[in-house]
Amino acid sequence: MYGGKDQVTASPRPPLPGDPVQHDDPEALIEEARQRSRRRRRLYGAAAAVLALLGIVLFASFGRPEPSQSAPAEPPALPIGSDDEPAAIVAQYARFHEGWVVVYADGRVIRHSDLGTVGSSDSMFEARLTADGLDRVRSGAIRPRDFLYTNPWLSSDTWADVHFEPYELTPTKYAICYWRGNGFDDATNGMGRLPAAAQAVLRGKQRTYNNPILPQDPPVAPVECFEVSAGEATALEGTLSGTNFSAQPILPHGEWVAWAG
Repeated sequence: MYGGKDQVTASPRPPLPGDPVQHDDPEALIEEARQRSRRRRRLYGAAAAVLALLGIVLFASFGRPEPSQSAPAEPPALPIGSDDEPAAIVAQYARFHEGWVVVYADGRVIRHSDLGTVGSSDSMFEARLTADGLDRVRSGAIRPRDFLYTNPWLSSDTWADVHFEPYELTPTKYAICYWRGNGFDDATNGMGRLPAAAQAVLRGKQRTYNNPILPQDPPVAPVECFEVSAGEATALEGTLSGTNFSAQPILPHGEWVAWAG
């Protein structure tokens, strides 16, 4: 007989979650299905949270509307003076074969150039300065002669309107002047040469002008012309053609300029 050993059979342990499922156990299959369902729900929930957070970040970075960037406001222009009162002259420049410039206290700059830079030889052009630009003229930082040229160093805040427009479109008054021989003569001396209809328009409208900016030595003597409105000057244009009379635009300071630069 063999010497015997006691053999003890251990009772089976309960299944752990990681143990393979015995397919012949229906309850185990049901429990495994529940666990898988819970894991999927947790996974889907975490993914949804990540996507939501990513959407918030992207919206904050790129979806925020950009602040509107409006064009910079143009520097304000000075108010233009009344046509009933002559505008004050701040600075002026005139030189034969170069041209002339007049700068007014309301910021207007009117120029005529003999340099061929703008317009024809008898053209006048007008632009507007800001208050800062006018102060620079008053202080001497900008010379009136500079306006005859294209100056890139003039800062943008110098101009309320940098574009020089033809002054011929602006005047509200014209001087009808009479040329006789080698110079201007009093207009009443030539009035009898005009048709009766033109005389009726001009009669009683004579006025003496001084042409103050002409750089002549001796200075040009005062001359008498007829002062008419822009509409009257237009109506007389055909009548004056071919005569010794011409219409001269009156500048804001109340004078016209006889120029042969």
